[in-house]
Amino acid sequence: MLRLNKIKQIGKIFVLIISIYYTAENFINHLEELSAIKTFLQDNRLTKKQKLSKVMAEKVSEAVRKCFNTDDKSWKYLSNKDEPFLRYSVLELLKYKEGKCGKGARVIVKLLQHLGFDATRISLFGRDLSSNSSHTLVSILISGKEYFIDSINSSEEFNCFVKEHDVNTRIFGLKSFNSRKNTSSQHLYGENNFISSHFIIYSYGIPFSQILYKFGIELEVFNFSRPPKFISNLAESVYLAKFIFFLFITIICLISFGLKWRQSLKENGIERTVQYIPGKFKNLNLGVRKQ
Repeated sequence: MLRLNKIKQIGKIFVLIISIYYTAENFINHLEELSAIKTFLQDNRLTKKQKLSKVMAEKVSEAVRKCFNTDDKSWKYLSNKDEPFLRYSVLELLKYKEGKCGKGARVIVKLLQHLGFDATRISLFGRDLSSNSSHTLVSILISGKEYFIDSINSSEEFNCFVKEHDVNTRIFGLKSFNSRKNTSSQHLYGENNFISSHFIIYSYGIPFSQILYKFGIELEVFNFSRPPKFISNLAESVYLAKFIFFLFITIICLISFGLKWRQSLKENGIERTVQYIPGKFKNLNLGVRKQ
């Protein structure tokens, strides 16, 4: 029994050490990512001093579109097949500058958020609701009004249409969506334009479908509610999400050790002994009730 308890204790210590290590590592990586974001914005003469506007957001998008390689056959560093569970970080994407619309949207969202925009990713799905006909771009809010900002890997026709028109989710006039097979509940209103003629539905924020696919579950999940700013920020911040996770594990481990230590003090009667130590420890109260 004592040997089993000792093994458990060693296991907890090991988990604590690992969690502290990864907490520190991801915190450092997060700081490096913030530095890379600042450098990219400075190199493209984009600062927080400029007024938040659709034009400014489009400048950020254009800067990313110009430097990213969207031809996956010529990629040297990144891969769609071997992509990590939480996908590539903004730090990696800004370093290698390879990716398609989803990766480009991640970078643009983080750049815009750093400038002070309320920005989140939004995915548009084609009429067959397949990933091959989808496109990921960015949605921003300025004074309560929504605008679409294009990402990368889109046609010039699509990109120009989004620039020239104040496009947002209202273009779909979507009331409800039941399933892939039942399309009777999908409603499109407004003008017969480029977007509504190619795309039938949208989904905000976190790509739940891709996360489920990692577990072998092929299911389309749609989110029609714009996520809060901190959720949008966390969804695109790989290192920040990992930092919070491992920090939580570290805190749980420390609490566990603290409770164990307190229990050990009670069992050994040390608390009662401390009460009789003269000097500054005389009135020390460690939670022992007087009998």
